[in-house]
Amino acid sequence: LPYSLVVFRIFFTAQLSHTINMSLEQFRYRSLHLYRQILKLHNRKLPSDMRGLGNTFIRSELDLHWNSGEAHFETFMREWTKYRDYLQSQTDQTNLGRNLTKEEMD
Repeated sequence: LPYSLVVFRIFFTAQLSHTINMSLEQFRYRSLHLYRQILKLHNRKLPSDMRGLGNTFIRSELDLHWNSGEAHFETFMREWTKYRDYLQSQTDQTNLGRNLTKEEMD
C-alpha cells in the first residue's frame, strides 16, 4: 500500500475510535445526570414502597445500557427524560401515574 493510504487509514481509524469514545463518554455523563435527577424525584414524589422498586428499576436499566451501542443512547435518554418530566409534573403522591393506552398494554 502507498504510504499516504496507510497514514489515512491509521488517521481515520483513530478519529473514528475517538468519536465513538466521546459519544460513550457523553452518554455516560448525561445518563448519570439524568439518573441522579430521577432518584431525587423518587425521594420527593414516590411513596416509600414504590421508591425502592423505582430506584432498583432505573439502576438496572442504566446498567443494561451503560455499554450499549450508540443506537440505543438517544432512545434511552429520550424515554427516561420523558419519565423525569412526567414525575416533575406530578403534584400529589396519592394520585400517581396515568392510564395506559391500548397500544402500551399490547
